[in-house]
This record gives sequence, structure tokens and C-alpha cells, in this order.
Amino acid sequence: MRLTTTTFISLLAASPALAVPNVLTDIAPINALVSEVMGDLGTPALLLPPNTDGHDYTMRPSDAQAVSEADVIIRVGDALTPWMSEVLTNLAPDASVLTLLETEGWTSRQVSEGGDVDHGGVDPHAWLDPQIASVWVVRIAEALTVADPENATTYAQNAQTVAADFARLSDTIAAELAAVSTKNFLWPHDAYQYFAARFDLTGVGAIAQSDASDPGPARIAALRDLALSGNVDCVLLDTEINASWGHILTDGTAIPMATVDPIGAGIPLGRGFYRTLLTQLSSTLANCR
Repeated sequence: MRLTTTTFISLLAASPALAVPNVLTDIAPINALVSEVMGDLGTPALLLPPNTDGHDYTMRPSDAQAVSEADVIIRVGDALTPWMSEVLTNLAPDASVLTLLETEGWTSRQVSEGGDVDHGGVDPHAWLDPQIASVWVVRIAEALTVADPENATTYAQNAQTVAADFARLSDTIAAELAAVSTKNFLWPHDAYQYFAARFDLTGVGAIAQSDASDPGPARIAALRDLALSGNVDCVLLDTEINASWGHILTDGTAIPMATVDPIGAGIPLGRGFYRTLLTQLSSTLANCR
């Protein structure tokens, strides 16, 4: 049979497009970064819902299936989900795994308070610094390119666009937070130091350690003394900290309280998630008065 040009083009159009990898991410902020890099090529799956605790999570059968079916798995690392390495070894031995805490091009921070054994001393909440997030989107693009070289140009271009957008986002947040740079913030748990360092915020401590475990009586007594001394301008809570601690610390004072969220529970997944996450955090801090 002789193929005409029109017939050949029609056959090409009818051919299935090359499938992009089946990508799985651990937490919502990382899912957002991967969504930005993949763009219109596909949508990454999410393992941990935003309202769950990544430090101590019990997997469901559907989670196990998602892990076993993934071609590429992109995660923060053992410092956030110490249980996950064994899961990947058992359920996804052939998957390509990108552990962002182990990538180059940025500087990690140590847990600032207490010896958190589960975290190995490393603060895993680095996505709260948009400059680090810009580095991570490049590493994500590189990992996706290895798995899907046909779309390398798209991944690289998307990562470049996102990094530039995050730089503008960082400038906007810096301008908003300049007015509160002299305030003393008491953080809910030791998870915000990347954000604080990027935007020159002053933290005077945290109610809980990095894994958000309940503070002991001695810690609460010390923080209560700090609050009564007048050296705390804002007490921050989040979904992982019992709100009663904030009321205990501020009782009898005029110290305002506010609730922040480092994971983004309630924010729709996908492109735009990360900008909303950081914008909401910035706005809450700027208005804690």
C-alpha cells in the first residue's frame, strides 16, 4: 500500500504518545515542586496526605500499591520519614529514587534544639526556603530526565521558569516581612529555621522539637518564663502542636498567637501550591500583632 503524506501524518497522530514516568512524591510541598517541573506532561502521585504526620505514618494497602507501581520516587529523606527507606527497599527495588536532602547545591541545617535521634540532627524542612526549592526543582528535572530523556527539554525549561518565579516570590516575601524583622517569634516546633534564616526573622525558641513531640514540663516552664520576661512578641502554633500549649504560655500576657502550616493542609495540590504555602506563612507572620 502506498502511503500518502496525509495518511502518514494521520498515522502519527493516532500513535500513542510516549508515556511519562509514573512519579510518586512523599509530601504535598514536594508534590507541588514536581508538578511544576512536569507541567502538562503529567501529574505526580502523593503518598502522604497533607494532614498526616510524616514522622510516624502507617501505610495503607493503597499506599503500598502506589509505591510498588512507581517508576520514579521523589522524597525529602529519612530525616522526615525515617520509615520510608525500608518500604522502598521492599516494595520498589527497581524504582529510581531521588532523596532531596542528599542532593548538592544547597546547605542543610541542623536541628537547633535537643538531640533528635530520628532526624539524625538534620532539619528536614528545607522546602520552606524558596532558594533551596529552586535548587531542588533543578535536581527534580535532572532525575526526571534520566527516567524520561524524550522530555528533557521540557523538564529543564520548566525548572528554569519555576526557579525564576521562586526568586520573585522570595523578593515579595522579604519585602512583606521586613517590618517584623525585629520581632521575637516563638515557633511551634523546630521546623521553620530555613524560612527564618532566608528572611532574617528572629526566633527565640520552639515549643516542641523538630519531630513535634510533646514538650516536657521543664521546657514549658522555661518558655513560660521567657514569655513573662517580655522577650516574646508572637507565639506560633501549627497543626502538629496542641493549641493548649500556646494558651498556657500566653496566659496573663498580651502576646498574640497565630497558626502556621509548613505542609499546606487545605491548599489544593498542583501548580500554585508552593506559592500559596509560602504566601500564607508570610502573611500570618506579618500580621501576628
